[in-house]
Amino acid sequence: MVNKITRKDVGDELFDEIIDDTYDCSKREHRRGATFFQKEIFQINEKYFPEIDPALHGFWESNEFVYDENDYDKSRITELRRVVHKKKVVETAYWEEVETPEEEAK
Repeated sequence: MVNKITRKDVGDELFDEIIDDTYDCSKREHRRGATFFQKEIFQINEKYFPEIDPALHGFWESNEFVYDENDYDKSRITELRRVVHKKKVVETAYWEEVETPEEEAK
């Protein structure tokens, strides 16, 4: 199973076509100004890419790149790695103030 795709593997034209339509954003951390450190998710399937080898069908996450809201440059995405969607439940512990009976009556 192929777990990594680069521009060199599929060619610039097809790679740009794959990353032209973002499925989801898996990471976005503010950098400064209007820029972010970002990773994006892309989907390859038979419906949108009938010419691609079925071994490449699935979801792919980009390398981390600097995303600028004013100047989106696709060439900053240089590789894709195969990913699967999973869910995680995070338990949070916190402290809560206890109210006295007099305060509750007000």
